[in-house]
Amino acid sequence: MGRLQAAKIKELNKIHRCSPIPTMILPFAVHAPLFIMATASFRQAALMSYFPTNPLASESFLTLPSLAQVDPTGVLPIAVGLIMFSNIELGRLSRPFKAKPTPNDVTSSHDPSKAPEGKALTEQRRMSTVISALENGLRGVSILFIWIAMQAPGAVVIYWLTSASYTFLERLFFINFKERKSLQPTGSPSNLHAPIQRPNKRGA
Repeated sequence: MGRLQAAKIKELNKIHRCSPIPTMILPFAVHAPLFIMATASFRQAALMSYFPTNPLASESFLTLPSLAQVDPTGVLPIAVGLIMFSNIELGRLSRPFKAKPTPNDVTSSHDPSKAPEGKALTEQRRMSTVISALENGLRGVSILFIWIAMQAPGAVVIYWLTSASYTFLERLFFINFKERKSLQPTGSPSNLHAPIQRPNKRGA
């Protein structure tokens, strides 16, 4: 990313009071309590022992002999981890491409006449480093979820799999929509709806 582009992005972020890091963290902060509450509810329903017969214990799904038991094959827990990992990669691909710094960008950071641009470029690199660290942490969590899902009841695993699959399809849809929109030719709307002007007829 060039220094001029980095300075422009910083200016737009300051004008609109936005930043990539809160945008990335806020969805997790909003959905995390709901995710934890739903997981606890499904787990409580699957492990309830105060009913003579557990309705989830008599239901099966794919490799799950019972929704109240763990997956003996480990297929669904692995699917949960892989889809979560894919969601992280789709989130990385949906962000704008960041080019490697050029020698001119490195020189501008030490040039007093281009101090604001160099400062914006340095801040942009710092944000990229923080976002990359968050993504690496989420990748580790997605791998850890495979082991956690292997210990969870089948009803909880199905909920995780459904939630992760919905997020995957949603991100895939928006990425394709964004690519199609970027490929559309941009034209001036005023010219498209302008009336046709006919030449004036001159008398003979």
